[in-house]
Amino acid sequence: MGESADARMMTEEPRRAILVIAASLIVAILISHAQTFIDMAWCAGLGSAALSAVNLSGPLCWIVLDVGIGLGVGASTAVARRLGAGERDRADSMAVQSLLLAVTAAVLTMVVLLPSCDILLRYLADGGDIGLCREYVLPQILFSVPIVMHGMVIGLLRAEGAGRRVLRLSVVSAALNLVLVLILIYVLGLGLTGASLATCISFLVPVLVALCWYAGGRMHVRMSLRGARVRPDEIKEVAYVGVPHMLELLAIGILMIPQNMLVMRTGGDIGMVLTMTPFKFILLAAIPAQGLAEAMIPVTSATQGAGNMAGTLDGFRYTVLMASVVSLALSAALFILADPVSWVYTYSDDMVPYHDEFVRVLRMFSIIVFLTAMTTVASSIMQSLRRPVLATTAMFVRESVFIGMYVVASGIGMEAIYHSMVAGMLFGMVLMCTLAWLCIRNTDFGTKGPQRIR
Repeated sequence: MGESADARMMTEEPRRAILVIAASLIVAILISHAQTFIDMAWCAGLGSAALSAVNLSGPLCWIVLDVGIGLGVGASTAVARRLGAGERDRADSMAVQSLLLAVTAAVLTMVVLLPSCDILLRYLADGGDIGLCREYVLPQILFSVPIVMHGMVIGLLRAEGAGRRVLRLSVVSAALNLVLVLILIYVLGLGLTGASLATCISFLVPVLVALCWYAGGRMHVRMSLRGARVRPDEIKEVAYVGVPHMLELLAIGILMIPQNMLVMRTGGDIGMVLTMTPFKFILLAAIPAQGLAEAMIPVTSATQGAGNMAGTLDGFRYTVLMASVVSLALSAALFILADPVSWVYTYSDDMVPYHDEFVRVLRMFSIIVFLTAMTTVASSIMQSLRRPVLATTAMFVRESVFIGMYVVASGIGMEAIYHSMVAGMLFGMVLMCTLAWLCIRNTDFGTKGPQRIR
């Protein structure tokens, strides 16, 4: 099936398109998260201080990553709508503008983060090893352009239903990371700097491969930078969804800074590890729902561009059903398998004494798989319906409530912190799902009454 056939499937068979694109995206996201697990597992061998440094500096690294992801969602939505409406030339031009926007945003991100890095790390570490944090985060700031471009090209590939190409790029990225992380950390003795450089290179190479595909005319969307000039109207259309979603992701990372500070003050390095590291398993188990939600955005955007509003509504309902079933099953599996999987992060001598507590926290957090899945799907529905400001506002409310819970919990102890994590995620899910439902209710889909998913 060529890319043009993929684009047609998005408007004519939205359910099938969601499943086909999601299948590739799920594997791609799993591979991407596997890279994180590989880094964390090898960093665990460097001791609890190194593992804590990776967790502490995470929000700063995510700022760079989230700029690309957010703008990529905007590009995916805008380009998919144009393709669905049959406006091929406009889609091509908009893809070029998206790349220009990504490069500009990446340079600005690097310019802002480099001089403020040490100041931010002092707040992030709050008693942790700032030197170790710096080793991990600086390479990723310096590689801002390829990291942001990675999120953008992935969004553009999704816009035309090219999920299998996204999968190929993920395989290339993971293979590079697997080889480089071992060489740079242990053979060359670069420690956390080596782990970070391996991640950076694994972003750079797939971007170059994707750009070669576009330059060689192998994609449905055609891009040419010759004579390219800035088109404010097209950048505005990409930014309409992309910038609010980017700000939403950035704010989550930034607002995690006071949350991490409270955890560090309450439980120190070990408290940080026992709170944040189990959450990586939660994010891993939520990947199928994330893949479905990310596949839904370009598909339902394309159906809206084609005027197939009934297909849009059906796509929403189908995604909610599939994500619910899968995430509940994985919540149960994670609860049952918590003991054996916890050894991934508790094998070093100074982590073995905390294995049982790690297992207990992981089981407590297992319900968050479902809560995270539904929150992600609800946010994606709002992105597809072009209600990005509402989604971003809801995120600010959710994170503010989170911080308030952590402030109270930090005066009690780590047990209260654990419970606050679950309670905050539950509040966020209820809020986001309610708003997504209201958006659907206030949109004219050209249908009468509820439609049962067959």
